Amino acid sequence: MRLGVPDAGEGTRPARTTRTAGRTTGRTAVRPDARRGAVAEVLVRSLSGAEISAGDLRDVAPDALHEAAAWHRIGPAVFLALSRVTDDAGLLGPLEAAYNRQKMRQLRSLADLRTAGAALTAAGVGWALLKGAAVAQRWPRPDMREYYDLDLLVDRRRFSTALDALADAGSRLVDLNWPLVRDQVRAELTLQLPFGTGLDLHWDLVNSAPLRREFTFPTEELLARAVLLPVGSTEAPVLDPVDTLLHLGYHTTLSGGYRLLWLMDMASACGSEPDWAVVHGRARAYGVELPLRLALDRAARLFPLPAGATRPARRCATWRTLAAAVDHVGPLPWTPGDRRTARIVYQNARSTTARSLAATCRDGLRRRGSSPADAQAANPLHRAVPDTGARAEYLAVVHAPTKP
Repeated sequence: MRLGVPDAGEGTRPARTTRTAGRTTGRTAVRPDARRGAVAEVLVRSLSGAEISAGDLRDVAPDALHEAAAWHRIGPAVFLALSRVTDDAGLLGPLEAAYNRQKMRQLRSLADLRTAGAALTAAGVGWALLKGAAVAQRWPRPDMREYYDLDLLVDRRRFSTALDALADAGSRLVDLNWPLVRDQVRAELTLQLPFGTGLDLHWDLVNSAPLRREFTFPTEELLARAVLLPVGSTEAPVLDPVDTLLHLGYHTTLSGGYRLLWLMDMASACGSEPDWAVVHGRARAYGVELPLRLALDRAARLFPLPAGATRPARRCATWRTLAAAVDHVGPLPWTPGDRRTARIVYQNARSTTARSLAATCRDGLRRRGSSPADAQAANPLHRAVPDTGARAEYLAVVHAPTKP
């Protein structure tokens, strides 16, 4: 299954196809939603590979399209799709600029990836590339997917070695508030690589210590199963297809599940047709079955997925039904200004419905006591607090025999 615009070098526009029995043949066609606005329809069609005609653009306001594409972080994909349909400079100009900026970021990030990967390998640290740069290779074209930084997973027991190796290779730490890092027992630290790319260095896929008690991705097993994948002009180890899908499902759902970028990630990760028994078996073992199913369900409301991706399951039925009901009230995808994005239902998904309900209640109380200014405040992790004792205590906890 391949979604999206043609690969470079393909010629005529693909014909639209239909879905039958949960499967797709040839190029995929998104199901039109009569309630979906013109801008939202163009966004979905730009990703799905469904045909877009000049007539489809007649009711599209350029400014609204540009804002929505940026909000969903799919400007490059929309540009590639629309550049085959129109030469309207007012419509294409900002999209082309977004596409060119992404191409430059990709070149810079690939150079930084080679440097960081070589440094970690030379230091004997096992690692794998995650999320943006890795998942872009599973899209119909890597230049469709926008990303800004790199994410690497390393062996927890070698985390300080990884930090030292990256520092020796010209990277610098951005998270400098060691007492806060220690108190939070964060599973990732942010660095800036030599060519300016941001790097989130993870020793676990779950950053929050309380959530690690619920979602238990086994880093050692993930790294042992990693596979090599061409990434631009280099190769990098990435999570195997099943672990990639589980991580994307967890990340998509707990991020709120509202960006088309994340939902397209889910659809693209399903393109390898994984063994669904293995997928759901690992998901249950890691505690991420509900987040995974929510992400797959929401992606399937926009893109064609394999039949095994969204099969019924008694264990997750209640919260999935709630999410489906909320999504039915307002058709996907949302555009900037939409207030009912159901983020609270997705961000608080946990291993069971009872835990999800409890997390949603706690989140609702927190939101009631917060203000918009809180979201705009400077990141306290970036405030330099050079406490060597706190740094040593944090690393001692990270390196302990039992995962914190």
